[in-house]
Amino acid sequence: MTIFFSCRQKSNNSESKFDNIDIASIDTISAQPINKKIDQDNNCSYDNQESSLGIGLIIAPLKFEIFNDSLLKDKISSWDMYEDASQINMCSKFFKPDYGIMHFVCIAKSEMAYKVLVNFSDVKYLPNTKNYHFKIWDEYISQSFGISRLTSKNGDISKKMPTKN
Repeated sequence: MTIFFSCRQKSNNSESKFDNIDIASIDTISAQPINKKIDQDNNCSYDNQESSLGIGLIIAPLKFEIFNDSLLKDKISSWDMYEDASQINMCSKFFKPDYGIMHFVCIAKSEMAYKVLVNFSDVKYLPNTKNYHFKIWDEYISQSFGISRLTSKNGDISKKMPTKN
């Protein structure tokens, strides 16, 4: 049995204002790093693999901005998911802009910005404003729902209506 403890000390260092995560205490599927890059032709699927699941998800608004720096000075672009879906050249964890879905893995947050992953392991920043919603994984999963297809034991799709219990 292994137990990990993480201690946080207050620092007067103004450079690092992000709440960092002790990655030694995060459960992962594989301890080996995955060196996967998304090609730049925007071949994103709905659920894209990321190098880490971080501390939660940032749910971007329909019109959003993304930056290269935590001070939000170096803007990459501003996008409207419905109008600019074909121009978005980076993959978020959950990517379906034509349905208004771009959810980014958040690896750290500060009062000014969220540090997020795109294209598997590239770090970018989103503004920490009321329009960008942060959800921890437990909250996101408990508010999600799934739809399943009824199949028989041999895998055939059922054509009958489900019964009420």
